[in-house]
Amino acid sequence: MKRFLLWLFLLPAFAPLVADAGGSRKPKAPTEQVVKEAPVMGSSQDSRPAAVPLQLLVAFKDAKAATKRAEIFKAAGGHEVEKVGSSELYLVAFPEGSDLKAAQDKLAKSEGVRYAEPNLIMRTFKN
Repeated sequence: MKRFLLWLFLLPAFAPLVADAGGSRKPKAPTEQVVKEAPVMGSSQDSRPAAVPLQLLVAFKDAKAATKRAEIFKAAGGHEVEKVGSSELYLVAFPEGSDLKAAQDKLAKSEGVRYAEPNLIMRTFKN
């Protein structure tokens, strides 16, 4: 239930990204990587939601905690790509060959970090 409420809270932050999905702008590297077609969530191929490879979303408890983000990201092996929305949420990228689960665990245990989650790919479907 908490995850559902968290995604419900974060959904407005992703609205501008979804609204511009038509491709009217030039892609920025590395946040708009080409992602191979992932299996549909819940399919027999894979039951995990698709995520952007080598990226995590990291939220801090407050602005004061976020001041040490460069050190925290570097300690986990990543670097800041961009701030997402107006909250203390950041997109963090990791180099090829990184153990993303270990980095996620390390970031989640860091002082001042509220959570660290994969950068899930959201899709809309027409009925």
